[in-house]
Amino acid sequence: MAAAVTATAASTVVPAVADLALRHRVEAVSNVLRAELQRARTQAVTLSEPVRLQIRTDAGGSCYVLHTGAVNACSCSSGQGTSCDAEAALMGAATFLKQDGISIKSNSKTISFSGSFGTVTPTASIEVTGGRHAAKAIVNVMGRVRQCTSTGSPRALPPC
Repeated sequence: MAAAVTATAASTVVPAVADLALRHRVEAVSNVLRAELQRARTQAVTLSEPVRLQIRTDAGGSCYVLHTGAVNACSCSSGQGTSCDAEAALMGAATFLKQDGISIKSNSKTISFSGSFGTVTPTASIEVTGGRHAAKAIVNVMGRVRQCTSTGSPRALPPC
């Protein structure tokens, strides 16, 4: 009898803990992404040159790379990591493997922060998802970033 109660309790606790961990990972990745976007804007103005964020999704997962230089000077892949041409400076990158349960996608494959004013072209909505949890970073034309959630989780974020 005690074994049945323990098995039943474990079958409900383990998925709940895994879901909680996934929610925290979505929130953490979203916060890092927001910080990277804010840093990209600041660095573009400081360096007086464009800073670009590229997002890529492939069969193995998704990734982003933050860099200076030409539009395609850097690239990322879930299987092969990040690479940049000699004239580009890598400023940040992250890879999210499919089996880890976190993914990142955007309505724009590349966004560019202006070196003159920190404005962005084009505006973008970047979504970090993990299971039933989703957080968005929305970058407006002025290059400012706000976060929200379309799923109600993470709860720390306002609804989109």
